[in-house]
Amino acid sequence: MSQQTVLITGASVRLGRYLAQQLHAGGYRVITACRTDPAKLDALARTGIEIIQADLSTVQGIDTCIGEVLKRCTSLRALIHNASLWHSDEEASGSMEVLDAMMRLHIAAPYRMNRELRQLLERDGIGDIIHITDYLAHAHAHKHIAYAATKAALEHMTRSFAAEFGPGIKVNSIAPGIISFRDSDSAHFRKRMMAPAVFKDPPGPQALWDAVSYLMRSDSVTGTCLHVDSGRGLSRGQGAQN
Repeated sequence: MSQQTVLITGASVRLGRYLAQQLHAGGYRVITACRTDPAKLDALARTGIEIIQADLSTVQGIDTCIGEVLKRCTSLRALIHNASLWHSDEEASGSMEVLDAMMRLHIAAPYRMNRELRQLLERDGIGDIIHITDYLAHAHAHKHIAYAATKAALEHMTRSFAAEFGPGIKVNSIAPGIISFRDSDSAHFRKRMMAPAVFKDPPGPQALWDAVSYLMRSDSVTGTCLHVDSGRGLSRGQGAQN
């Protein structure tokens, strides 16, 4: 069997990079679309992960990404929408460009890519589309209403595309909470951010990879959302606290 290809957006840093590396280690051909200059991604490229430079918060970037994938690939095993912009309401209300960028990245890019790459996902049997959303799509979002609204729209597209694309393509989402902290985060900040959660320690990136792996292995799960949020949704005051 020829090597299967996975396209993941936003894999230049942190969780996206971890997922791309795990997919590559699992034997997949991995292509990532990100806005970071490829020259800054030498370490990632040296592992064999292919890079498409495209800013998916712009119409031109979305067009570039779709065109490159159609040029390079004859089929896709999975399409993982991980790219994200985290802007506050203060930033979004002060600039329509900021709000528009989040809407294009979280809504327009997945919508167009799902439709225009559908033929590649259907070519070799069952394919997967996975939307990485946010636990805030299901909670109140203090200071991040615009961001959460765009992620909630992506959740709605999950269900709609699952109904339209099935059974040839499974479409699911993963709503992470806090997965890991930066080394610079204080103990007080960590405790405050995990206070609403059932499990008080963040699960680490392996938890997100476990969710992706499960969805890709399953032959019966579509149109659903996996909450990888340490049980935040079970507590009042579950929204963003920063």
